[in-house]
Amino acid sequence: MNTILVAVIKSLILPPGVFIVLAIIVWILFRNHTKTRNHIFIILFVVFYMVSTPFVARYLAGLIEPELVFEPEAASDAQAVVILGCNLYVNAPEYEGADDVSACTLVRLRYAAEVFSETKLPIMTCGGKVFGKSEAEAKVMTRVLEDRFNVKTKWQEGNSLNTYQNVENAVAILEKEGIDKIILVTHAIHMRRASYSFEKLNIKVYKAPTYFFSATHNNSLLLDFMPGINSLYISRFAAYETIGFIWHWLKHL
Repeated sequence: MNTILVAVIKSLILPPGVFIVLAIIVWILFRNHTKTRNHIFIILFVVFYMVSTPFVARYLAGLIEPELVFEPEAASDAQAVVILGCNLYVNAPEYEGADDVSACTLVRLRYAAEVFSETKLPIMTCGGKVFGKSEAEAKVMTRVLEDRFNVKTKWQEGNSLNTYQNVENAVAILEKEGIDKIILVTHAIHMRRASYSFEKLNIKVYKAPTYFFSATHNNSLLLDFMPGINSLYISRFAAYETIGFIWHWLKHL
């Protein structure tokens, strides 16, 4: 499917877009039923408010994120570290128009460098060209790892457009190298979907999740129920991963 069309669909079925779509549908279907329409609008407003609060966002993330962090001792037979990309910062003015990793990808690379320091295993970066980017994510990730973390990369998977293709292409490379046990580095909220697909392709995964959105904050109870854009982002991420997991499950049937 065309990547732009996929992006449009995502915008319409995930927060906040889904609330706009539902509001339009309700307005059309119930334009002559004012009382019913208003009741539904109130429900939509309440749900929108709830998913925009830290308390609900952390709860939703916690339903998806793994409970355990990475323990190097438990992965003593792992053969490689695989890092999944999370978009690029394209045409960065401060880097003379070159592409750089996004903040999301940088979080994963930073933790991957920590994992490498403990395991010394060879590394694979994963991520292709999306929306006409000048470089594959895997190539930029490799450059950042080497230039800023002094960590060398052995393999690059730079032909994928989504997580499912990340996994398929990465597994093809791993199989050629005789590797069937990996340490997987990605966001905690992304780990369930990604590790599931690797395991379905007979790759044993030792999970190295990072940046737990469900981590407890020292907010006051009042601040926990104050809406904010970051909380809405986390709720959107949780919804996206839930839909994505269902799609991966269907692909592996």
